[in-house]
Amino acid sequence: MYDEQKKHLLLEDGVFRGTIGARCSCDVLITVEGGVYNGTGLLMKKGTVHVKGDAGMNTGAHLDGGMVIVDGTAGEFAGAYMKKGTLVLKDARGFAGANLKDGAIFSKKRIKTAPPVEELTMSQEDGKLIMKHLGIGHVEAMSYHKYGIVKERLVRMRDGSVVVRRVDE
Repeated sequence: MYDEQKKHLLLEDGVFRGTIGARCSCDVLITVEGGVYNGTGLLMKKGTVHVKGDAGMNTGAHLDGGMVIVDGTAGEFAGAYMKKGTLVLKDARGFAGANLKDGAIFSKKRIKTAPPVEELTMSQEDGKLIMKHLGIGHVEAMSYHKYGIVKERLVRMRDGSVVVRRVDE
């Protein structure tokens, strides 16, 4: 069912689908009641896909903007090759964020990542973003883990001073 006024596509017919929101380039909300298989949000530039179940492999792979939310577990290679955008997961199988260039991955449970992806500090803005999209409270939102690329580091100099250095890619 598509609501033109709200720009909201609701898929609740129980059909197991793949590549939901792939290459999406418009501001639309796609809600899937249940699970999906491979490629959800693949190459997506705008919009939001909210999966109210589990998602298969390559969820949010090559994400180039927009947001993919998975209330369940995402399969292998979630967020692989992300250029920008946001991926929100409850959990992920295997590694997530392989060759991530930019963007953020939020997960309720700790997930496995490979360098250069690291766990980052959650900010108040991150918590508000999660609260808005998941409809949860502040304490629960701030319990999420944030993963991404470190853009700058504090470096202690020999004279005791501290400087912020940009980390080059």
